[in-house]
Amino acid sequence: MAKVNRSDIKAFMRDLLREVIVEGGMEENLRNWVKEKWVRIDSSGNIAGACGTSKNQENPDRCLPIAKARSLSKAQRAATAAKKKAAGSKGAQVVPNTKAAKVTKEQVMETLSAILIEKSGYTPTQPDKWSYAISQAKARYDTYPSAYANMFASKKYKDLGGRWRKKKKKKK
Repeated sequence: MAKVNRSDIKAFMRDLLREVIVEGGMEENLRNWVKEKWVRIDSSGNIAGACGTSKNQENPDRCLPIAKARSLSKAQRAATAAKKKAAGSKGAQVVPNTKAAKVTKEQVMETLSAILIEKSGYTPTQPDKWSYAISQAKARYDTYPSAYANMFASKKYKDLGGRWRKKKKKKK
């Protein structure tokens, strides 16, 4: 196997990322994020209806995508709504979510990793073993995905007997 230098890897990743963005990966995800159904969260933590329908225009309720709102407990929804109301009463226009209501860097990186694997043209033949290999890489490395963590996960997957297959092109 030929030795690959750092600049080649950077160029490959830059081209791959550009391809992901241009071919609709990231742009499409952003469009979908905007199109998601957003709901209001009242101060008691209830899902109170569509975002933008708050009667109090000076200090509106917290809005979240419905999937995120449903993933939080009622207490977590109440906490993020209370934080928004408290800061809003002092005149703040933009109030960050509570820790539980935030989309984490790990969630974004996992999504990006999945997009990159999807765009690479190869899929794991045993997704359960690939998932296990990724969990092992996450446990071993502080940052996932990273070049080292992905190499570790790939090697672990291969050691577990996993293989990759080229995806079939969709017929138009």
